[in-house]
Amino acid sequence: MEADADRLLKIISGTEQAENIIVFKLNEEIWSTSLENVARVIRTKETTFHRHHSDIRFLHGFIFFQRKVVPVVTINRLLDLEEFGEITSRTAILICRIKDFVLGILVDDVLELIPTDESSISTIPGGYLKDKYLFFTGALNWRNEVCLHFEVDELFSDEDVKILSEEGKKIEEGHEGA
Repeated sequence: MEADADRLLKIISGTEQAENIIVFKLNEEIWSTSLENVARVIRTKETTFHRHHSDIRFLHGFIFFQRKVVPVVTINRLLDLEEFGEITSRTAILICRIKDFVLGILVDDVLELIPTDESSISTIPGGYLKDKYLFFTGALNWRNEVCLHFEVDELFSDEDVKILSEEGKKIEEGHEGA
């Protein structure tokens, strides 16, 4: 697994060709998303994570990344999963770009980067899952396990992004005044 993190650093630095899909663990379940909106992956042990209490149901805290406050969210509530567990040495933050906004998504572990294309992702037929979670774009067979695939930019509404942006500005202003 540590080799995957090293390989990811090579991809981010541009010394290795980027893969299309990142597979990660969240609450003991396997998920995937395309790297299109993921700008970077940071292990929490490599940064200072600041817990932040807020009325925003999925805001978990923030980090300072490239001299900016980046809100860090948990998507557990969006996916009807249990609350995010303890932060460990394997915990990672996916730094994502969504509509000119940068945020971090907290995940339990980054498992693998895989070369694939959209044809590797099976469509999810209509029904409960697709109707309830409009952001799922399909399912991916990963090491004989089925993991649900979603696009990061579909997870958050424009209103969510606006609220997170405003909260980030408040945190930044508070930090500058300290």
